Amino acid sequence: MKDDVQYFLKVENNQVVEEEGNFFPAIPFTIFYSDDFLVVKFERGRENRVVYRIFKGNELLDEWTYPDYVSEIKRGVYRPIGDLSLDLFMASLALVKLGIIKEKNYLKELRLENLTSERSFVVEQEFLLR
Repeated sequence: MKDDVQYFLKVENNQVVEEEGNFFPAIPFTIFYSDDFLVVKFERGRENRVVYRIFKGNELLDEWTYPDYVSEIKRGVYRPIGDLSLDLFMASLALVKLGIIKEKNYLKELRLENLTSERSFVVEQEFLLR
């Protein structure tokens, strides 16, 4: 594990192969996959609800709201897994492995979709204070 991160997770072919440190859901973290990366931030959203905001560079890709923290078409209506972009699909996989996404029907659909492909990614979370 790098000295400048408090948490490190490596997933290869859908299996956790390395995990070190302590993950804190409210601290920003980065998901690396293929030759790309996403930054995920836990922030106050509309109507004072907390959200996970998924960024690719400076572009906000999506906001995932409490309590399920999944991509939605509208409040309470999940976006089908097959309709997710690769970026949001990879974010979903990471949030599942981190224990943030817990909604059972969504997890079931995500697992079925994920069985058809091998996915690898790394999650790193830097120290908030040092």
